[in-house]
Amino acid sequence: MSRIQFTFDLKGGQWLNGKLGTYKVTDNTFSTDIQHRVQKGDLVLRDLGYWNLSAFRYFVENEIFFLSKLKVGTAIFNVDGGNLDIQNVLKSYDKQGVNQLDMQVLIGVLKVPVRIVGYKLDSLQAQKKLSASKRVAIKSTFIKVGNVPYLSWNIFITNIEAEGFELTKIIDIYKLRWYIEMLFKNWKSNFNFEKVVSASKGPDPLKPEIMMYLSLILWGLFSTQL
Repeated sequence: MSRIQFTFDLKGGQWLNGKLGTYKVTDNTFSTDIQHRVQKGDLVLRDLGYWNLSAFRYFVENEIFFLSKLKVGTAIFNVDGGNLDIQNVLKSYDKQGVNQLDMQVLIGVLKVPVRIVGYKLDSLQAQKKLSASKRVAIKSTFIKVGNVPYLSWNIFITNIEAEGFELTKIIDIYKLRWYIEMLFKNWKSNFNFEKVVSASKGPDPLKPEIMMYLSLILWGLFSTQL
């Protein structure tokens, strides 16, 4: 019924630039919106809903760090511009028993320079990922393009340097996104937030009562973790 967009400052513990709008406007529409609020040295954590090559290129060119999951089907190139078949790379790693991936590549039509980092899932994790893929709209993408190797790996892209930021640290950093996912789950499942949204009308739907309500939920969530 609605879509809420927030920039959350994990380090400062603050919500920034809240927007409430129709659910028909996708997350990707806001993928470049954050460019006005970040600066050199900041780190932006993204899920696939905000995948945008132009935004990634902006981050790279302005020395802003980012971390995102790799979108299935993205064109990948060697640093010299030649095509790189990442599926064959993963198949080769599987045969060799290699369970980690870390390389510099170029991605997409814009050939954005990034670092691909990933790890091989165990059989149980891979089965869960396969089951989840069958429940989402991109199921056909996995089947049509034959991206089976992706199902047994978790792969990220970033421009964070490798020195001092090995795979385990990259994973720990990305886990910080789950604070946001947990909060959204509480909004939808436990706090009847839809009633507050439906009651808020007018030219500026992001009324003070909504901000107050969200603040109380955030306080309650973090209090239970202390």
